[in-house]
Amino acid sequence: MDDAIAEVFERMLNGRCVSTRKFLADKIDILARIKFSGAVQAQCILEFPSPSAQKLTCAFLGPSEVDWDDSMVADTVGELCNKIAGGWKKRLGPSAWGTDLSVPFTSRGSSLDEPDFGITRLRRAYVFRDSPFVMRLKLLQAASRL
Repeated sequence: MDDAIAEVFERMLNGRCVSTRKFLADKIDILARIKFSGAVQAQCILEFPSPSAQKLTCAFLGPSEVDWDDSMVADTVGELCNKIAGGWKKRLGPSAWGTDLSVPFTSRGSSLDEPDFGITRLRRAYVFRDSPFVMRLKLLQAASRL
């Protein structure tokens, strides 16, 4: 997954995104989720504190005189999740290429507390331009191939 994330940030934003062992102290209040279905039954989930999501949106879209609104931030976080999930799927090889990816689902605030079934197989924090975020890879209960 590290390679997929590094590739997306290098190609799309001309920047480095590195994993970190630091605990993410900022409150997570926006997430994006992509579901895999077919040969792979999983979810790729990105979690951001609002300031990190704003900085990411500025990196994608350019600076704004005011903060980007919630819908622009959600679109940006969703697109990033989509690119990372696609990069990971590519790296899984031909047996996973037939797996379908959902459209990105984004949520904020209290909707982050919705039940989320599956087993977290990987949880890692990253930093891009001093802005932390978390990526989780969850296997759905029916999955057994990863």
